[in-house]
Amino acid sequence: MSIRSAFQAKRWRQNAVTRPEIDKFRGAIQGDYDHGVFLTTGRFTADAEAASIKKGAISLLLLDGDAIAESMIRNGIGVVRRPVQLFDLDPEFFRFPAADGFL
Repeated sequence: MSIRSAFQAKRWRQNAVTRPEIDKFRGAIQGDYDHGVFLTTGRFTADAEAASIKKGAISLLLLDGDAIAESMIRNGIGVVRRPVQLFDLDPEFFRFPAADGFL
């Protein structure tokens, strides 16, 4: 069994992908593909997300910038793990004796 998938990617930083973009993509691939994947470095509007789920229409998977980054991290693609050193304040360092007249 094979599934024919179509992909579209948008590199949008400022604007979100809107419903008309999703409708246009679905219309372009309907009848030629079994599934569609729409990726953006930005985000999707709520209307665009709702339009991706349409009964009786070709299924669409929407992946925004956050989902792409999470998938890359989860699968170790294009990322490097680096140790991080965390520091906490030492409360004893900031404790002053009341008798010294400093405060």
